[in-house]
Amino acid sequence: MVAKTSILKELETIYEKSGNQLYVLYGRTDSEKEQLLKAFLSNKKYFYYRSRQASEQEQRNQMEAEIRQKFSANITKHSYDEFFNRIKSGDASKLVVVIDEFQLIAKKDASFMESIEKLRMKRLYPGPVLILLCSSSVAWVEQEMPAALGEQSKRIDGKIKINPLNFLEVVRAFPQYQVSDCIRTYGVIGGVAGYINHWDQRVDLKTNICRNILNRNGYMHRAAEQLIAAELRELSVYETILYYIASGYDKLNELHLKTG
Repeated sequence: MVAKTSILKELETIYEKSGNQLYVLYGRTDSEKEQLLKAFLSNKKYFYYRSRQASEQEQRNQMEAEIRQKFSANITKHSYDEFFNRIKSGDASKLVVVIDEFQLIAKKDASFMESIEKLRMKRLYPGPVLILLCSSSVAWVEQEMPAALGEQSKRIDGKIKINPLNFLEVVRAFPQYQVSDCIRTYGVIGGVAGYINHWDQRVDLKTNICRNILNRNGYMHRAAEQLIAAELRELSVYETILYYIASGYDKLNELHLKTG
């Protein structure tokens, strides 16, 4: 697995701090966020929940079911206060609470962040806890989160962004490649960890492009479309603009006339 080891070190440093912490960990799709979390949580007591595209009620149903299963908890109240009150580490060690794709809850249910704040302030769980709110929506975290969370966003201790690997990290990821091969590969896929993990350094650049990008079943065949869909609100507007740019209308006035 190719991952940002610097992020793992930063998370470990935060974990070792005394008291409770609340951080937002985010990175674009294919940043290998989930693999980073798995590596970080490997030797710790934790509760992990990945949010769904669901209604407020169903979201709570899903989290409740996972807490019941993991902690054998008897839950009587259908609320986030009750959920976080039932989690436990089982000993004196710090508990890590990870809510992945948390924006899917925060956008719809204001009580979620209220309960997160209570958890951080030891009003729901007495032991030490590190809360990681994770997201794959870079645009939402950087542009919309402060307004969406209001005053609660000021109580977050920090944000950790998973940036793409730099060129030297890419070179280290492909020990079988010559530096010239790494330059060409970096020019095609950049430092996106997910793309690098699907790139086969046993074959040349052309073969990888054919397998991963041009092949309809390739891992990156629809990567650009998926990334745009995840980050932009009005996908049809951007798709229309891109269509006319690809058709040769690259002047601002031309685009305005063609797209309105």
